[in-house]
Amino acid sequence: MGASPPPQRHLPIQRRLPRWPLRGLSPHLNPHALLGLGLCGLAWGVAMAPLRQPLEGALRVGALSFVLQGNEGEPSGPLQGFLALPLRSLTIKGQGDGAAGPPLLVPLSGQRLALTGGSSLILSATAPDSLGMRIALPPGTRIKNLQLEGKDQLVLDLIPPRQRASGQGVPPGAAAELTITPPITEASPGKAPAGGLQAVFQQPGRTTQQITPPQAEFRLPLAGPTRLRLQRADPKSQTVFESNLRVADVQFISEGSSLFDQSPITLSTLRAGTLHLGRQQPLSLRPDQFLRLDPPGIGMITSLRTDQGQLAVEVVGETARIRSGLSLRHPTTDLQGTLLTRQLSPDQISAFFGFLAGVISSLLTLLRRE
Repeated sequence: MGASPPPQRHLPIQRRLPRWPLRGLSPHLNPHALLGLGLCGLAWGVAMAPLRQPLEGALRVGALSFVLQGNEGEPSGPLQGFLALPLRSLTIKGQGDGAAGPPLLVPLSGQRLALTGGSSLILSATAPDSLGMRIALPPGTRIKNLQLEGKDQLVLDLIPPRQRASGQGVPPGAAAELTITPPITEASPGKAPAGGLQAVFQQPGRTTQQITPPQAEFRLPLAGPTRLRLQRADPKSQTVFESNLRVADVQFISEGSSLFDQSPITLSTLRAGTLHLGRQQPLSLRPDQFLRLDPPGIGMITSLRTDQGQLAVEVVGETARIRSGLSLRHPTTDLQGTLLTRQLSPDQISAFFGFLAGVISSLLTLLRRE
């Protein structure tokens, strides 16, 4: 029989481990250098951790939607002023069909007009002067698809808070309210003064109904989803909305349909603008880009007005991240807010990371020498 092979020598487990991570380092490492490396890593992680930043910007959009909040950011409270302007005509149309809840009923001259199924109420100024209109909204109301159409029309949809949340009717006090001031007319000699306001109730497939409206200031509650079409008295002048509106869920998008299969598509309404996040370089937005903000996002619209066929919007808020791009799902620009971007300028941030990298390099060199 042949000789048995010599027994194999088993190496200690620590010698079988790969040595390249610790190559050139002493088994007795400098604890001060290790502590320094740990502190540098901690500083780097804290500096790069996401942190909410102050946000402000000026945008130009074709349309926008948002939810109106209370004075203290609460979703409930008294009615708030939203818009007041002179008009040539006002068209009120219900957006619901009555299936999910009661139809929009508008009380006028002792009648309750059901604005559903395409029905509409049109108030027009017959006098040379314009009629006055003021809109007051309860907190929680969603203003949807606010936009300009043509040269002189402003269109917006109002969705009451309770209707938006549960699909049920809106109790008293939670409805939008229009205040209408008829035009002032002058009486002709020998004739009684004629009314300066005309009201027409239109129903599909039926004869137009003339209604005699009040000739003194009156109010119209809108306790349901409503579309308002406002024909401005002076299209060349700016329409200025109430300032410092507390808002939530601000969106610069509109919904459309495909030309082929009628499937829903999302379109951007952004046309231009600039956003400032902390002390980072301003972000310039291009036409048709999508804008996505991490919560809470835009919290106040400080200024909203019409300007050259578009809406000029100035906003403030708070967010930790801004993403933008021509694709809603694949943004090309990503701004991240951190502790450093909140306190330091871009040049100061570069200097900080340069100093930190130098300290780490020196500590690693010290460990290798040992």
